[in-house]
Amino acid sequence: MPRNGSGTFNLISNSWNPAINGNAATATDWQALINDVAASITQSIATDGQTPMAGQLNMGGYAITNLGAPSGNGQSLRWQQLTKGPDIASAATISIPVEGNYFAVTGTSTITSISDTYPGRIAYLIFPAGVNITHSSGLVLPNATNILTRTNDVIAFLNDSPGVWRVIAYPSRLDVMSGAIPTGGFKNLLINSLFSINQRAVSGTVVLPALAYGHDRWKAGVAGCTYTFSSSAGVTTITIISGTLRQFIEGDSIRAGTHILSWQGTAQANINGGVAGPSGISGVLPGGAQAYVEFGVGTVRLPQLEFGGVATPNEYRPFGVEYALCQRYYRSESQNYFGLMPSANSTSRQLNISWSYPMRVAPTVTPTTGVTPAGVSPTTNSVRIVWIPGDTTTQISISYYTADAEI
Repeated sequence: MPRNGSGTFNLISNSWNPAINGNAATATDWQALINDVAASITQSIATDGQTPMAGQLNMGGYAITNLGAPSGNGQSLRWQQLTKGPDIASAATISIPVEGNYFAVTGTSTITSISDTYPGRIAYLIFPAGVNITHSSGLVLPNATNILTRTNDVIAFLNDSPGVWRVIAYPSRLDVMSGAIPTGGFKNLLINSLFSINQRAVSGTVVLPALAYGHDRWKAGVAGCTYTFSSSAGVTTITIISGTLRQFIEGDSIRAGTHILSWQGTAQANINGGVAGPSGISGVLPGGAQAYVEFGVGTVRLPQLEFGGVATPNEYRPFGVEYALCQRYYRSESQNYFGLMPSANSTSRQLNISWSYPMRVAPTVTPTTGVTPAGVSPTTNSVRIVWIPGDTTTQISISYYTADAEI
């Protein structure tokens, strides 16, 4: 007799069951009884795994305990698959365990690859410290852009295909187009970090003599600098061929304490002439004292100098704001002023140009004029250009001027 549908097994009734003392028991009934028992045992589950299931397994609200770790298709997942796994030490290649979906990556070593688990595997990694993650064909990052994590960033990775992991979520950090984070908080002490402002109109292969400026706020080091540049999605990459490229920061913008310099690219850099290193170097700066960063040969993209010991994603500021910051140090502007020289009975002819916000110091103003003016008198807020009396048939003009208050 099979089980009754609820799992209960009852022996068949015959001359052997129930057993009654003195009653005759036949061989046929005995055989039927043991055949029934054998059939029921066959329907039971063998502990060594020989018996395949022939129907739905109703656990009656109870858990299956002490499961082994899955290793292939058709195998059960364990609770461990859905919980936080063991910590993973950062290294060039990290291994994500098969089980667990959330892991802390400790340390600060640069990560360049992740060992395979299986295609379709998703793991969430939290980074308690700043870690560089390098884009490659086997570790695909948003916009093919390297990542420098900030404290407790969480990133979701997908084992996309054999040998390939891909970032599929990096909440509230990277802008998918530029790799910059739009914060507007002025945490980045570097001005024109996107290299998008180029008032001097440098182009092609830029060859700068010692301490000369190229892109706004960026100047050659003491050995000069030769570089090229290319732009994509509003972000410019500088490729330094020889020499170094610097930016000086006003002391009034610096507070005392540790500052960290981060960027994307192959160049090494230093802070205030210290030991050069890759992205993520730090140094202690005194408050109120002028400082500088300096990049050597290689590529530079999205540089950022900020207060604190942990690098954060590059800050994006609106173009107009960045342009205004650059014009505190340098202006190249059209003027279009025309006139005649003042007559002999006049004292002078003068042009006054006022700026909407002050420059860092009274700049050196160089006007492009038809007749050399007698005087150029700049202040931080304006400049006065003066011509003395002369030939009244002579035309005076200014087509444009530059005002230089760079550090």
